[in-house]
Order: sequence, then structure tokens, then C-alpha cells
Amino acid sequence: MNRVFKTVLLGLSCALSCIATAPIEANCSGLELGVGYRRDSVSWSFKNPDCGHISTKNHLRYDDIEQAYISAKYRGMFADCVYVRAFGDYSWILDATLKNNVSIKTQHYTHSKHSRTKEGHYLTGYSRHSSNRDSFAWDVNAGVGRPLDWSIESLRFVPMIGFSYHVQQIKMSGKNHVHYDISSEDLHASEVDHRGSNRFKARTWTPWIGFDLYYSCGECWNFFAEFEYHIGAAMRKRTADTEIGYFNHHSKARSIHGPTIRIGANTMICDNWYVEAMGAYSAWESYTHHDTFRWESGSLELALGYMF
Repeated sequence: MNRVFKTVLLGLSCALSCIATAPIEANCSGLELGVGYRRDSVSWSFKNPDCGHISTKNHLRYDDIEQAYISAKYRGMFADCVYVRAFGDYSWILDATLKNNVSIKTQHYTHSKHSRTKEGHYLTGYSRHSSNRDSFAWDVNAGVGRPLDWSIESLRFVPMIGFSYHVQQIKMSGKNHVHYDISSEDLHASEVDHRGSNRFKARTWTPWIGFDLYYSCGECWNFFAEFEYHIGAAMRKRTADTEIGYFNHHSKARSIHGPTIRIGANTMICDNWYVEAMGAYSAWESYTHHDTFRWESGSLELALGYMF
């Protein structure tokens, strides 16, 4: 979490320092095309409750999901009273690392004359994948609001409602190193190398509430902040080729919630053209007793826009 957030802040400060300054209308309508860098992390833990004498646990963590993306965004007024913000983006996943911890516990009861005890053995495995192919992500987001009247002309506050849809797919293949630690008198720890594949896909569809805040400095910058709190549903699915059949296929649909924050600035460069720099951070989570899912994302974007 800290690494993603610090990357966003550092990159945003560097981007803002490189843009020339000139005024831009705070209440303009604009169409933007942008490019950016994004880094995600996904953590997913799930387990099966005790079923007979076997219980299983699995923890998947995708770290450093590095992406390059392109985006298109519209921001403006309709009928002089309705504010609209909408954007979409498509990401190419350049690299990702999967860390997979698994645990299988078998147990049985033994009886003595005066007691009943539970005994068993445990198998824990750790695997790591670091190659990927045919991986991508895309997002669409739209919201509407009505600006509030303020006595300060340079400040605009807009309560918003909207909807977003997110898709992310990660395919990995290559050599898989698995370490097993088995607590049993007749079994011993072992290490296995084999080739396998792993596919992860997540989809979220979330209504949100929030606000947009804009401040115009008059002769230099326009600064803005966008806040959204999402409450919706998330579908995640994992398909793998491992030596542990318990975890090769798993899917779950549950509710998800969390905030998204964007901050940035824009300024005119010539005529009706302007440039914009923006940083964004999201942290969403979904939790049940046997399934925990968390998605974090940080991004940096530079965009060229046309005001009309």
C-alpha cells in the first residue's frame, strides 16, 4: 500500500513541476486524451471449511502489476446546470508477480479410554510465478452532479453520483517453483519445479457517491480533486495448472466497497488547448468469513485536452 501511494505522489509532483503555467477557465468543458502508468496489487485469500477430515486454505498475492494505459475523458456542463464527468481507459499489463501460499490439513480423531483427541498432518506449499502474457485491464466510469452556488467564484464544489465498471485479466505461464513443508512422521519436506499456468480475472460493477472540487488560481493553475466511494459487486475467478487440485479452480461473487481519490492540475498552453497532470489511488476490499479480497491501484497520467 505505502509503495503504491508514494509512487503516485512522487510522480505527480514531478509531472506538475514540468508543465508551463497559464490560466484556464474553471468551468470549461473539455475533451482529453491521455497516457499513463499504473501499478496494482491484488490479495485474495479463501478457504474451504472443514469437510470430513480435510480443510484447505489458499492465499494469492499479485504484486507489482505494472501497466501502461491510454485514456479518454470528458468533463463539462449540460444545460448550464448539470455537470458531467465520464472517462474510459485500456491498460496493457507489462509485468506482474504471483505469490501463492497453500495449506492442506488432514485430520482424524483417536480414542482412548477417557479422552478423544484430534491428530493429523499438514501440507503447506509456496509457489511463485513472474511471467505473464495476454494480460489487460479496462475501466469505464461516468457521473453526474449539480454545482453548488458559492460566494467564492474561483471555487466550485459538485456533489456527484455515478457508476463504474472494471475488468482485469492476468495470464501467467512458466516455471513454477513449489516448496512443500509436511508435518508427518512418514513424510518430509520437498521442493518441486514444474511448468504450469495461472489465470486470474476480476470484474467489478459499482455505483458510487462522491464529489468534485475545483479551485482556480486565476493567473496560473487550476487544481482539482475527485472523490468517489464505491459500493457494488465483484466477481473473481482463478484457473490454474498446479499439482494441488484443491486450488486449480475457484470463483466467487461478493460485495465490494472502497474509495477512489484523484488529484491533479491543468493549465492552458495555446488557444483552446491545455495539458493536465493527475494522480489517482484506489483501495477496495471484499470480506466474508471464508473469502477475503483486496485490490489497490495507483496511477499517474498526463493528458492533452481541448476546451470548448
